[in-house]
Amino acid sequence: MDSTRKVQASVINAGCRFSRPASSRRAPVIIAMALLISISTYFLHSLDDRVLRRSFEHELRPHSALVDDRSSNSFVNSHYGNTSDVYHTYEQLGNAGMGSSLLRYLLLAAGGGIYTDLDTIALKPIDTWVPGHLRSHVRLVVGIIYDQQDRAPQEDKAYPLQFAHSTIAAAPGHPVIHNMISQVVTSMRRPMVQDGVDEAKDRPSNFDISYITGSAVWTKVIFDYLQSMNSDLTDIMSFSYLERPTLCGDVLILPIDGFGMGQNHSGSANNGQIPDNALASRLIPG
Repeated sequence: MDSTRKVQASVINAGCRFSRPASSRRAPVIIAMALLISISTYFLHSLDDRVLRRSFEHELRPHSALVDDRSSNSFVNSHYGNTSDVYHTYEQLGNAGMGSSLLRYLLLAAGGGIYTDLDTIALKPIDTWVPGHLRSHVRLVVGIIYDQQDRAPQEDKAYPLQFAHSTIAAAPGHPVIHNMISQVVTSMRRPMVQDGVDEAKDRPSNFDISYITGSAVWTKVIFDYLQSMNSDLTDIMSFSYLERPTLCGDVLILPIDGFGMGQNHSGSANNGQIPDNALASRLIPG
């Protein structure tokens, strides 16, 4: 490890030590419920839903649910009401990718659990994702999906390091999830010409989607939360080259292979072997 990476590692160690809450009440643990949003209607016509679900369902049966169009609309209506800002924002998101992105946050806010895209395969049992000695402390699990490392910036990435939103584990009511929902609602209220977002709400680009509901805004909301707990954490690249799961407050941050193995960038394992720290993998890598 060179001197730059040693500095980065020391920042992580200083900024991410767990501080026990003043209250003796234990933080809510993550509920073992897998929520798989069916994106086959939109993108994956050739893939068999049953095969993709099996790796998660065998761990959690009967505590898993496939969320399709009908059940998602019913859920949003019953939990958020047809007069709320959240409901109207969800209805306004005509793009399938944006709608499914917002839906995952709404599901996790309401009940907590584990959300994953349907094209995801569990590589390790879900009850092993969080080390036993940390389970009473962890309320959110996120994984790095893109790490620029020492390479040139990519035009399609908003930040030099981004977190995956294809798989998320969260305790019910976690502030990051609520902050994310508020961010999406706020973004849809203002003109989309702001923040570099395209004006065309009905035909957003992939970059627009990332800024409104996807990985870019998800990354911003997470890092804002981490900074609110430790002001010494000033650079998101402090997590670059992360080699092991790191606890920051109540957020467990996984290295690139946790949820992002099989990619041809970011130092992701891509040699046909499954590394020990890989927990879940997408069939369509980011």
